[in-house]
Amino acid sequence: CLFAFAFVSFFHFLSSPDYRAVDLFDMLSWILCPLAFYALYGKIRKNISAFLFAVWFANFAVSMWQIFSGRGFVGLPDNINWQAALVLGTTPFALNYARLKLRSDREYNPALWTACITIAAFLALTLIKTKSRAAFVSLIFASILYLFLKIGNKKLFLRTALLSIFAIGCVF
Repeated sequence: CLFAFAFVSFFHFLSSPDYRAVDLFDMLSWILCPLAFYALYGKIRKNISAFLFAVWFANFAVSMWQIFSGRGFVGLPDNINWQAALVLGTTPFALNYARLKLRSDREYNPALWTACITIAAFLALTLIKTKSRAAFVSLIFASILYLFLKIGNKKLFLRTALLSIFAIGCVF
């Protein structure tokens, strides 16, 4: 998949006179991060969650600054659709990192609840502000996949998924 993406980038560069070298390197830079994760997975496996939480937090800080300064809501990617994809992709890692770092023996942990509510509220804010239909549909399917992985029982999963889809359809 990454090689196909690189091939398309090179094809556009060679076939279009308006396609500059800067554009080619910009497109190829989007390949480097997933390729680096793949190549170095064994060495960085324990730190991926922390790294993606740091990306989520940096995007959160930039997005809040943009909202309060009246500069829109495009975050680090500088594009509303990419903003929605970045938030949706990094939110599970942010939740997991918060859960691991704020774990305690108490049943009610205010720091963990505050972190989880902040992360979930930022996800909701992103879906509302960007109005990204693809991010909303992705969130629905990711939730269904999570249920499938969590429940394990196929019949129970099917009933829960169908009920969830019906409830979502009634709301919208």
